[in-house]
Formats: sequence, structure tokens, C-alpha cells
Amino acid sequence: MQTAVTVALATLATGLAFVALLSLARTRKVTRRFRTLEQIAAVGDHEIPLEGAIAAIERVLVPALADRCTVDTAAAAGVERRESSTEISMPLRARGQAIGVLTLGLEGSGRRYGTGDFRFVRVLAGRVALALDNAGLFSDLHRSEQARAEIAETLQRGLLPPPLPHIPGWSAAAMYRPAGAENEVGGDFYDAFPVAGGWMIVIGDVTGRGARAASVTAQARYTLRTAAVLTGDPLVALATLNRALLARRDSALCSVAALSLSEDPLQPVRLAVAGHPPPLLVDGATVVETTAAGPLLGAFADAGWALETVPVAPGQQLVVITDGITEAAGPGGRFGEERLREELAGATSPSLAVRRLEGALHDFTNGILDDDAAILAVARSTEPGVGGAGVSLSAIQPLAAA
Repeated sequence: MQTAVTVALATLATGLAFVALLSLARTRKVTRRFRTLEQIAAVGDHEIPLEGAIAAIERVLVPALADRCTVDTAAAAGVERRESSTEISMPLRARGQAIGVLTLGLEGSGRRYGTGDFRFVRVLAGRVALALDNAGLFSDLHRSEQARAEIAETLQRGLLPPPLPHIPGWSAAAMYRPAGAENEVGGDFYDAFPVAGGWMIVIGDVTGRGARAASVTAQARYTLRTAAVLTGDPLVALATLNRALLARRDSALCSVAALSLSEDPLQPVRLAVAGHPPPLLVDGATVVETTAAGPLLGAFADAGWALETVPVAPGQQLVVITDGITEAAGPGGRFGEERLREELAGATSPSLAVRRLEGALHDFTNGILDDDAAILAVARSTEPGVGGAGVSLSAIQPLAAA
């Protein structure tokens, strides 16, 4: 009797141990499956390209759940679920649409799929589809951002101020530097073109940045050029641009300084300034403003501007900047008017004035600008009948002293 009881107890203990081991195995299997679902979800949480997400999903599932894994995003249409002891194919659906197929296969490991595996893969397919959908959205966003960057870079390169032309009887120099990344279009510009009886040089600053600023910059440059070429009058050019900016559906503001140079360099320069830092007359150590600034372009329909005449004697020069120079930030605050005049004082030629000012700006800001910067300088040529084309430094190189 005692022996039978002992045997029964032993059998019961063995059965309980087997049940405990089976329960432990099932618990571990469930734990592994939850961990797999968490790892798949984590793939979708990271901003990686679609191809990278597919590779990450395959690394999670092989060899934990399969000997081979294929995620095919090109075979979504018309695929039905297929289940066998060695392969499972499951359509992937996200936001109500088929986006691909997940295929898991068993080959050399000796494992087989059962009913529980089929049910798990159905749940798994939902997580995989969500991860791929998120990665696809990121890839679309990335491509869109790349496209916008390429467009902005193309606009910027197309709007870079051209090299200054040969201007008989005059010497000129210029510089333009954009702030921010290379593909970020700025709003500063300058231009020089022939008009009846001489030449016109303009420098301007459009509010804002990016593609919108680029469109306003292009409109400003070509409106000024067209109006000036047709009339030769700086005031008409400013008024024409003012009307064009007011006619835009969006608010567009622009400051401009226009200098009209006569074919005869003995004649004074005619100036018209709209909301722009006034041109400076540099005469040795003396640096003075030549005129007051009129209203900003694009702000008032009834705005008017004055036309000033400024004689430029041999040894003197006119220097015009955008406010990205004086407003440039450095360890000591702003670059400012006083430092601007100190750097220009004693400059004997436009090219020297531009180089000195550019070098000082670089040193003050450590080469990092928070706004676009442009400089334009013009003087009577030291040799009769000889004109100088100044440097129009590349806008996509780091700021550096010439």
C-alpha cells in the first residue's frame, strides 16, 4: 500500500514538474514575442529611411522567429495570406491600404510553425506595417526636404550677384555673403547695368529669407533694371518697384540705394535711397553720410523719394552697405556705425575698402553671420578712360578676409 502511494506521489510530482516546465516555456515564449513586438515598434519610432527600416525588421525576426525573412513593398496588390508549417506570408496594411508583404520561412533549423505562430504573425504583421508606414512617411518627408533644398540652392545660385562689369571712367568693387546654410537663399542683392548716358548701380535688401525672399529679390532686381534702362531715372525705378511690391498678394518690403553714374566721371553721382543705409562718402580719414533715406519700398502707396547729387572728387569714393554689416553680432555686441567708419577711413580705393571691411567683419563675427551682408564701393578711376571691375566674391564660400 505504501509503495503504491509512493509511486502515485512520484508520478504526480513528475506531472507537476512537466506542467511547470511547460508553463515556464510558454511564459518565456510569450515574453519573447512581446519583446519582438516592442523591437518592431521601436523601428518605426526612429527616423530612418524605408530601406533601413526593412533591414532592421529582418534583423529582429531572423533567427528569432524565422530562418529567412522577406519584406516586399512592391508586391502588395492581390496577395493573400498563406500559412504552412514552413512558411507564412502575410499582407501588410496601413491606413486601410496594402503596402507590402511579410514572408517568414523555416528551412534548416528543423522548426515548424503551428497555430499559435500563425496567430502571432497576424499580430506581428500589423506592427511591421505600422513601422514601414512611419518609415515611408519619413522617407517622403526626407525626399521633399531634399527637393526643397535643391530648389533653394538653385534659386540662390541664380540670384547670386554677378561680377561687376567694366564701367568706363569708374572703379568699383563689391562683396556679398549669405547668412546660414549654403542652400538658404538670402535677401541682399546688388546689380550694375548701363542706362542712357551712363550706368546705374543698385544695392538692396529684401525682408525675410528662403524661397519667398528669393522671389522678391528676383522681382526687385529685374524691375529696377527694366525701369532704369527704359528711363535712366533712379526715382522712376524706385517708384516702379514700389508699385510692383504693393501689387503682390503677400507683404513684401525692400530697401534700395540707387546710384546713377554719368559717362563723364567729372559729373556728380545722382543718388536715390529708399529705406536703406545711406551711401557714405569716404575722403581720406573723413567718412560722412551723403543723403537721408526715404520710405521703405512696398510700405506706402503715396511714398516719394528725393534725388540727390554728390560730387565725387579724385581720391574720394562712395560706399554703400546692407544692414547685415552694422547689425552683425560678435562678442562685443554689434559691429555698429562707429566701427564701420573706422574701417573705411583711409581706404584709398573701392577694392581696398571692400577688403578691409570684409576682413573686419570676419574677425568681429568669427566668420559666422546672422544676416546677409553686402558691400558696394565706387570711385572715379585714377586713369582717364579706364574703368575697374571689382571683385564680386563668391557667396557660397566661408566669410574670409581677402
